Amino acid sequence: MKSKHQELIISIHIPRTGGTSLKTVLAEIYGDRFVWIQQANSAQEAHEKLESVDWHDIQCIHGHIGYGLHNFIPSDISCKYITFLRDPRERILSLYHFIFREETYNAYQWGNRCDWKKDVDFLSWLQRKRLAMQDNQMTRFFSGRERLNTKAIIKDIDYDDYSLAIANLNRFYFIGATECLDDCLLKLAAMLGWKGLPDLPREYSYPDRRHYVDMSNQEKELIKKTQYYDLLLYDHYARTICKQ
Repeated sequence: MKSKHQELIISIHIPRTGGTSLKTVLAEIYGDRFVWIQQANSAQEAHEKLESVDWHDIQCIHGHIGYGLHNFIPSDISCKYITFLRDPRERILSLYHFIFREETYNAYQWGNRCDWKKDVDFLSWLQRKRLAMQDNQMTRFFSGRERLNTKAIIKDIDYDDYSLAIANLNRFYFIGATECLDDCLLKLAAMLGWKGLPDLPREYSYPDRRHYVDMSNQEKELIKKTQYYDLLLYDHYARTICKQ
């Protein structure tokens, strides 16, 4: 008979931060006590997707879920949030390539919903900002705002959202960075008492894609504008993380 758990790891996967690879590692470590959520546009929606879960039988939840899930979990369970950040300039470029190269383009019907075409260039795609994922997505996730992934933007992120995101991140058990993923995973393994670390698969990697340094000045300025608060958030944490 399984013992009941009083501690739960909530792994928030910001799209294009190495979370798909991390999911493979977590699934191997926690086995049938691991739960994956592919998409949830709010903490409440994530909870609704997990309504049949016995919270005392699982040890780790991982997925595209925003901060706040602990508010829906039994109070006798202690929640530890973990996450990885990524330079927003490279993250938004990686997201663009992911959408237009992978089957998810059709699976989520992003083309029909937003009138995007498969051959749309990056500048046009970001100028026609339609979905929450294009606008400071890291800040959205950590602030606990709704409309995180495939929902249309109703309100742009502002400084109050950013301040809330920082306050929430300060409560996290662990914050890593994609730029030093391997070192961060070793640290996380030690903190959580993992017995060994499985090989980390490199999934959905695009070595031939354009990088920020290759972009035009117009593209760079648009990235800075649409990812403004994510850039502030990233500078607040990640560069210190990778120096440790």
